[in-house]
Amino acid sequence: MKQHHVLSGVGATLVVARPGPTRGLNGGAGRPQGSPLHRMSPLVTSAAALLLLALATAVSAASPFGIRGVKGLWWSGIDNYQHMVRWLPDHDLNFLMFCYSSFPGSGSAWRQPYTAAELAGMGEVASYGREHGVDVCLSINPAIWSRPALEYGGEADLTLLADKCAAAHAVGVRSFALCLDDISEALGAADQARFPSLAEAQAHLVNALLARLRALDPAIRLIFCPSAYTTGSARANQPYITTVGRLIDPAVIFFWTGPQVCSPSITAADADEFAGWIGRQPLIWDNYPVNDYCNWRLLLSPVKHRAADLGAHVAGLMSNPMRQSEISKLPLATLAAYLHDPAGYQPDAALAAALHELGRGELDGALRDLVQLYGRDFLGEPPPPPPATAGELEARVAKLKELAAAFGERAGFERLCADVAPAIAADLRRAEARLALLGPAHPLPVTGHDFAGGAGEVYGFAQHGRDDTNFVYAANTPHGQMTARFLLAEVDANAHYEVTVEAHDDDFESKAHVRLTLNDTVLLDGVSDWPDHAWATRTFRLPGKALRAGENRLTVACTDPQGQLGMPPWFMVAKVDVKRVENE
Repeated sequence: MKQHHVLSGVGATLVVARPGPTRGLNGGAGRPQGSPLHRMSPLVTSAAALLLLALATAVSAASPFGIRGVKGLWWSGIDNYQHMVRWLPDHDLNFLMFCYSSFPGSGSAWRQPYTAAELAGMGEVASYGREHGVDVCLSINPAIWSRPALEYGGEADLTLLADKCAAAHAVGVRSFALCLDDISEALGAADQARFPSLAEAQAHLVNALLARLRALDPAIRLIFCPSAYTTGSARANQPYITTVGRLIDPAVIFFWTGPQVCSPSITAADADEFAGWIGRQPLIWDNYPVNDYCNWRLLLSPVKHRAADLGAHVAGLMSNPMRQSEISKLPLATLAAYLHDPAGYQPDAALAAALHELGRGELDGALRDLVQLYGRDFLGEPPPPPPATAGELEARVAKLKELAAAFGERAGFERLCADVAPAIAADLRRAEARLALLGPAHPLPVTGHDFAGGAGEVYGFAQHGRDDTNFVYAANTPHGQMTARFLLAEVDANAHYEVTVEAHDDDFESKAHVRLTLNDTVLLDGVSDWPDHAWATRTFRLPGKALRAGENRLTVACTDPQGQLGMPPWFMVAKVDVKRVENE
């Protein structure tokens, strides 16, 4: 996750005031009456247009944030960008970035050319953006999944990057982001022989690419996401961040996510500290309401804890929204309100206006109920406690069924319903399962749904190709342990039993530390033996006297002392079974 830097010369969104509500994307209402920011009516005469244009530019310039934008993340299909680029101008937002996850040629298969259809889609989005004051940017990460590894000093890889940018430039893209986040820090043999450090290697590539782009078009803008893109990471890697800041051309913009990957708050002092290391003001890549770490869950709280004076200390701010692009417009609208008037921003008022805009008078109430379930906590704020009693769960099931009906197939809201319905369905299944768990213990086998505790309650149970998982994070988090209760009709104390656990370690290089306890018997207390990138089953043998006829309890805990939600270490369980060993 990353940030980007304000590009000098990016034009303000050209907007005018119009009385009453306007029609937004998909025919929906735009900002409510009294909002100053809307696209210009084609009916305005040329003389009046000049005056209104000047007034609109002045209004837009009132925002202290030069870049005000959005990126996509794993958005499936160019249509998400086509819809978003039409929504941005009505909210005084002027930047849209194609994530490097959007096209194989930008990330997973970066050495392959873009297809004709992909270039056509980029061109359509860029053309609309150019006409409506939205700068469209293409990001590329040539290192995160590269096989063979990127060669920073290699002429061939530099030419590939420049050619990809040239292909996008030919269809109208004028800004590019070279993202080197979340990558291996190891240099290949050729780069090791040429560069004394990763920082020098990256600075060489960035400057060389900038020279190629300037030769193509002197007005092209280049943004860079360093490998240390948070304050914490940069502070721990001072030689790296100060070297790239010193060596990379001052015209290049730097992304920064704030103090953390997902930052609960961002202040002017935070921005100044990072700016001191990179020698320029950073462009904030705000990782809210991104939900790539919990893609089932909807994050609908209004934006909070971004300082009122932040705009004068950064080049701009770009939001990283959810995979669900349409419902993302709810928190994004509150971000737009903050960016337009940071000093006067009121989160609850901004959310109320966003609810009315997205609901268009038809789904306002349903959206408010949705926010009560999914939008009552912001980054770093504890979520509301899950329902615990049968009465609370029954009330939740009833409310979810109401919402499922409200966000079913609904004319004019197809995209919104497609975003919301799966989350409601998953939560409804979980609530019904938890209600059943308040009765007798569960029969074998148990799945992740049958564990009390764990992070599935917050981030969803559909993870890594399974829809029946639960998982635990480090011991210092609120979700470091989970317990399943299961029934055995009878137990032979003189026999042996096998406990099979289908699980998945985190996707980090190091292994999680795990403790598995069945009743009073510790099955495992140490390093996880499960793979990082696949589900696998491990078997534990124990005597019958360790089990009980009736209710038994299996507890899974991550014993790593330090961590944070959404980040390794974590440990995930999909299925557990207990069977007697026959024919010993």
